[in-house]
Amino acid sequence: MKMFRLSQILNSGFGAVFLFEKTDGLFSRYPKLKGWLLVAVIFFAAIAIYMKPYLGRTFYPRCPLFCLTGLHCPGCGSTRSLAALSHGNIADACRKNIFVVAAVPFVTAGLIIYLLRCFGVNVKTPFISGKLIMGLFILVLAFFVLRNISLYPFNLLAPH
Repeated sequence: MKMFRLSQILNSGFGAVFLFEKTDGLFSRYPKLKGWLLVAVIFFAAIAIYMKPYLGRTFYPRCPLFCLTGLHCPGCGSTRSLAALSHGNIADACRKNIFVVAAVPFVTAGLIIYLLRCFGVNVKTPFISGKLIMGLFILVLAFFVLRNISLYPFNLLAPH
């Protein structure tokens, strides 16, 4: 069974947050710059998500998959879910996208570990098995299929 360290996944460019890996020359001269840029991005993203209810429905772009096909992707409702979470409304956040609510603690922990490593703190990271990654992929795929079935109780998975 193949095992992955969380640091290997983060360093391999897993996710849009880690696009900074492409500019290693600049960051090798200023090693903490990557961490400070990530802190700034997180800060401004948090403000934008918190302000979403006050900015109107047209502030964020619509999901391209939903616009083209009418299908809800696994990420549909994520921004509205995060906005509801930022205002303390957990029930509404779960109605928008339950996977986002479940993923917030793990993503937050991963970001904290990554930031600590950017600032030179040696953090021991947990192992993540290949089976766990495959299981999460299958779960997200099942969520994608089930949330697009227009029968009760599956229609409750679609963002409301």
